[in-house]
Amino acid sequence: MHEILYFLHVSAMALWLGSLVALAWWSKSALQASDAGSRSWTLATVNRLTMRVAVPASALVLLAGLSMTATAGGAAAPRPFWLRLMEEGGGLLILASLFLVPWLSRRIRRAAEDKLAVQRAVRGYVAGMAVLAAGVAGVLLAVGLRLA
Repeated sequence: MHEILYFLHVSAMALWLGSLVALAWWSKSALQASDAGSRSWTLATVNRLTMRVAVPASALVLLAGLSMTATAGGAAAPRPFWLRLMEEGGGLLILASLFLVPWLSRRIRRAAEDKLAVQRAVRGYVAGMAVLAAGVAGVLLAVGLRLA
């Protein structure tokens, strides 16, 4: 059972991190759109990818991680730093992603008519995705190196 949960956790994490990078790239390309129609289509695609890929992937990472923690003896067992960082820091990043990504996506969708408002919303969206992606990469690096 642990192996299946581990596979789900790692697969969903790859999908989640990849979607954060893809969403930042797609939203950035909306700023370079030549007309309002293509900009609107690109921003609608960003919104769909957010709600259909990024949010479910982050929720799956959280659920698989919590399930692995529960099957490994719960949170009371002593753990090394890298494992605590993965549980606590990773959990915080996932919860931030579950709330921040849809909120930023809604800001873009609401600003789709005004080009200046779209630029501000997209800059905030890209910054949010970059911070989340850097946080995820930092946790992955600490876990991968098994930092004590």
